[in-house]
Amino acid sequence: MSKDVGLVNHSCGSVLERYWLSSSGVAIVVEDDTPLMYSFNTSTMCFKADPTDSMYVNSDLPPKLSYAICTGQNMKDIHLYMMNKYLAKPEALPDERMIRQPIWSTWAKFKMFIDQNKTIEFATEIANHGFSGSQIEIDDKYTTTYGDFIFDPEMGPHARGVGYLNEEMVFLRNIMTL
Repeated sequence: MSKDVGLVNHSCGSVLERYWLSSSGVAIVVEDDTPLMYSFNTSTMCFKADPTDSMYVNSDLPPKLSYAICTGQNMKDIHLYMMNKYLAKPEALPDERMIRQPIWSTWAKFKMFIDQNKTIEFATEIANHGFSGSQIEIDDKYTTTYGDFIFDPEMGPHARGVGYLNEEMVFLRNIMTL
């Protein structure tokens, strides 16, 4: 979900990943150009094509809900089928540091009170203590609204540069999205 579903109670929220896989061998995939809103409770899964508050607006065309529901003998079979037919395969192996070295999260120290200077200070502190720098996760409130892809100007004048400055310290960067 790309909205703060913990703070804002909506019947539907926008979706960042458009693929569902069940243990009973059923899979659903929704087209990328659908402005997808989604809700789920104990007995019902609902999809809605709604450009309101969606991160993915399909130009000036009316919204279209386009999806596929597929079944297989089991979870593995249907997942392999969906991967081959609908989903992009990885183009390379992930950086080994993402698996073998620690992830340093800004949340543990700063909670949602994070900015460019605090991120750089955190990276410097980690390096000064001799810990390996694998990746820093900017965990919360780096954008004005959850799910946005643009750094909040309050983060600092060079918020995008946080990654560049940390790169000199051999850190990968990632950001948490809800």
